[in-house]
Amino acid sequence: MSTVSLDSTFGCIFVATILTTALWGAGTVQLYLYYDKYSRKDKWFLKLFVFTVWALDTTLQVITIHSGYKSFVTSFGDFISLLRFDRESAYGSIFTAIIDALVQGFYCVRIFRLSRKNYILTGVVAILVTAQAALLIAYFGLVYNFTVFTQLQDVIKVEHAINATQVAAELLLSGTLVLLLLRSRSGVRNTDSVIHKLVMYTVSTGLLTGLCAVVALITEFASPDTYAYVLLGLLIPVIYMNSMLASLNSRESLRAELDGRDGVQMSIRTPFQAAVVTDVSGSTSQYDTMTHPNVIDVNIGPLDRPGFKSLNTESSPSDTDLEAASRNSSKHLY
Repeated sequence: MSTVSLDSTFGCIFVATILTTALWGAGTVQLYLYYDKYSRKDKWFLKLFVFTVWALDTTLQVITIHSGYKSFVTSFGDFISLLRFDRESAYGSIFTAIIDALVQGFYCVRIFRLSRKNYILTGVVAILVTAQAALLIAYFGLVYNFTVFTQLQDVIKVEHAINATQVAAELLLSGTLVLLLLRSRSGVRNTDSVIHKLVMYTVSTGLLTGLCAVVALITEFASPDTYAYVLLGLLIPVIYMNSMLASLNSRESLRAELDGRDGVQMSIRTPFQAAVVTDVSGSTSQYDTMTHPNVIDVNIGPLDRPGFKSLNTESSPSDTDLEAASRNSSKHLY
């Protein structure tokens, strides 16, 4: 009796269900850590934003698990049912579009602030992010009335466009952030050390999502009859959620490294907050980094309280070189 191999089709969906559930669990732990550390410190809209991304990804996981349960349990042994395309699967593209757009928008805000409000640079990145979301929504409209999986071949070119746009958007996002961070180096060892960590973090997270998109695009051309690209497509939203939460949760350790450095004010602030510097005397004042070039402002996410914390020490003749380096750095940091 001959058997039907499902390894390259529903086997991929089964693996995707396991991997995305594991990553969702990791993200949920990070969500708990975020609210444990910053529930009383971050602005309400940021906390709402974080919860919204997590809730959307949770809904996507429910859809993925429920779809897998129907295929592997409810319809066990009924190979004809495996050919049917459930509308529930189509809704996944909508949630993927929203999650990707929200997290990519989060990084676009960082680009906007790090580039000192460069509308052209940020606009180019935003256009790619919007195009990707629009293609995913269009894909949902095209497949909504499909009844069998084989019909997906009719929209394979749209899937190619989605993955190609994803690759371009990820490369541009990560590349722009890395270049802006590298341009912010001041020659001050401790500051450059933090910037180096931010660069490595940006590269590593961008590499994961970019690699998934690239491999998905390749498999669509090389093995269009398999669901390997579905597996990779399901991984991207949950990786985005984890990268965003990891970025927010890393602020405390990076701030600890920045605090207590001599000769230069160093700060970490949210893209949504004004430049408020607290000096060692405890007084708080508004600062403009253009008129106070010795303030090095590193944007890695929202603060643990309104404004940001930094060390302010009076300049001395021996600090000349350090301040000069800081002045050069502040030209590129917002």
